[in-house]
Amino acid sequence: MQDLAELTSIEDPVFLSWLLACLKQEEIEATVLDQHTSAALGGAIGAIRARVLVPAHRLQRARWVLGHAQDGVQEGDQERAQQEPQGGSSP
Repeated sequence: MQDLAELTSIEDPVFLSWLLACLKQEEIEATVLDQHTSAALGGAIGAIRARVLVPAHRLQRARWVLGHAQDGVQEGDQERAQQEPQGGSSP
């Protein structure tokens, strides 16, 4: 069995899915612990977060992927904010 290292812990199930897709694209196998417990509580208390583990020898590359996944989300948020109409909510 290979050694695993914790990459991150996440409350947001949507970002977790995005991160797993990004890791898969880079051929980095990820193991998620506590995902169902975290989802059942809906992140309500913030005490139980899904933990993402990767092979220890791929940790450095996985950290790079994590950084780019976070950047991609922030860029998407900025683009969406620019496209929203000014002065109120959409119909």
